[in-house]
Amino acid sequence: MAVRILLAAALFAGLALPTSADFADGLRAFDGGDYRAAYREWADLAAAGDADAQVALAGLYRSGLGVPQDGSRAADWYRRAAEQGHGIAQLNLGEMYLTGRGVRRDRIQAYLWLSLAAAQGYAWAAERKELVAARMAREELAEAERLAREWQPCAR
Repeated sequence: MAVRILLAAALFAGLALPTSADFADGLRAFDGGDYRAAYREWADLAAAGDADAQVALAGLYRSGLGVPQDGSRAADWYRRAAEQGHGIAQLNLGEMYLTGRGVRRDRIQAYLWLSLAAAQGYAWAAERKELVAARMAREELAEAERLAREWQPCAR
């Protein structure tokens, strides 16, 4: 429960409001508890590559707010934003790989995404990354560190 609260707080506290009125309208709908309206405002933006909207949609799917709860869809939206370098998306995607929620459990991927989020200053990601590292074989850790070193954000 504490992890869910932390992730939800990180999701929305970490978002800088884009200039898009649609995103702001979605945020107002979300804050008012109208999750379906928030989804409608964010869906087109997310499909067009807006990383903040992708993270917001992922949060709706992860929690089942205004849409059916769907960990796989949440992971897909987090991945799209994470690949663009969005730190909150990287943190949440890493956590999903760590727990196996919405994706197959994978310590290498968990370490990769948590490492990238930690590099952006997310202390919680750094703590989780160290937890993952302690559970990894030396070869797994070397592969995860290599992936993190070589990672480059995708342009959208």
